[in-house]
Amino acid sequence: MKKIEKWFLTKLKEDKKIKSYIPKTIEYNLKDDSWIGGYAHYNFFSVDIHLRKKYKETDFGILAHELTHARQYSRLLWLHLLLIYFSDKYVLFIELDAYREQIKYYNYTNKSQYLWIVNALINPNKYGLKISATEAIEYADFMFEDLLDSNKKGK
Repeated sequence: MKKIEKWFLTKLKEDKKIKSYIPKTIEYNLKDDSWIGGYAHYNFFSVDIHLRKKYKETDFGILAHELTHARQYSRLLWLHLLLIYFSDKYVLFIELDAYREQIKYYNYTNKSQYLWIVNALINPNKYGLKISATEAIEYADFMFEDLLDSNKKGK
């Protein structure tokens, strides 16, 4: 991982409680048979969030993930959409940021618990990123290890 990438990811790891964004709508209307847990739909100057029905009262992590995408969009607006389209590295970083916010709700204490994220990042049918498993693990470890440590200390 390059030094500039570590710096940028460190910035993404900072607490975002104050820097929130309220989407226009949050709907639990996705069928439960898709790999997609949810998505943020961008409409000019607002965002709609759609989530699987089964997560309505059981998984606030997925909501945190999509709210993170709404916040990301609200900061950069159309530039965000252009970067998603043209930069795999940007997509990787915003997904890592969103997954970080998501897994804060899961109290993970070891690396094996977030391997599903690594698998999603390397699956060409999900995000279309061209990274190896080794690279994905390196990025995931950088983004999530401190959460594991704090969860271990809290138990």
